[in-house]
Amino acid sequence: METNRDDFAIAVRSAFLQKGAKQKFSLFFLLVLSFIVIFLDSINSNPTVYVKKVLNDGVYRASYISSIPSRTFSHSVDLVKNIFFVYKENKEIKDELYALRSESKKKNYLTAENNILREVLDQKISSKYNTKTAKVILDKGGSFIKSILINKGTKHNIKKGLAVTSNSNFIGVIVETNFFSSRVLLLNDLNSKIPIMISPSAENAILAGTGKDNPNLIFLPKNSKIQESDLVFTSGKDGIIKAGMPIGKIVNQIDGFAVSMFVDIDQLYFVDIILDE
Repeated sequence: METNRDDFAIAVRSAFLQKGAKQKFSLFFLLVLSFIVIFLDSINSNPTVYVKKVLNDGVYRASYISSIPSRTFSHSVDLVKNIFFVYKENKEIKDELYALRSESKKKNYLTAENNILREVLDQKISSKYNTKTAKVILDKGGSFIKSILINKGTKHNIKKGLAVTSNSNFIGVIVETNFFSSRVLLLNDLNSKIPIMISPSAENAILAGTGKDNPNLIFLPKNSKIQESDLVFTSGKDGIIKAGMPIGKIVNQIDGFAVSMFVDIDQLYFVDIILDE
């Protein structure tokens, strides 16, 4: 008898742990069954023992079934927590991977920049001019406008009319200065007109920008002896740009002679400004 009552005590406590309407129903159901079992406990006949066993199994089964929702809810909460944890962890890993990739790209960029700057410094050491190195910060290219913006200005002794080179090859002239920046008019700009000398014929002409890749040669002398692949240098006859700076070589085009420059001005990164002595 004590064992049966203990079993019912466990079942009743389980029912009390339930919530809301389910708790009230379970408690009422178990109270009714407890009175029935107590009554049957006083009778020790075989039929009553059998009935008590059936009732005990029913009580245990009912207690188990009534606990399913709470256990299922608890499991669902844990599952949702785990999902959010995995999502957060995955996002953190993605952020770390993105940061590492960005750092790697930045390192590659700086390596390339250092290689270019090293080449510029090597050229600068071998240059016979007093120069200042500047970085190209903006390419103002258009249909006919060909100019670049550099990160040196009047605060760095830069002024209008100074020649600009790349790898010791003449590419343009400073035409506008600010405190910390300047604009360079490139040789192929439509407004560019530079006096040049052709080698080996020593003929003089004007190199005129067209807005295209190759500037044209104009005002050539009559009976000119120039040929394709002849070299072109600055002549210095304007009294501003120094003589003898290499520019490019002559190419024969349908509309006359033009100059293929030694420097690809669409790929400028660092340039040198030739300062006054």
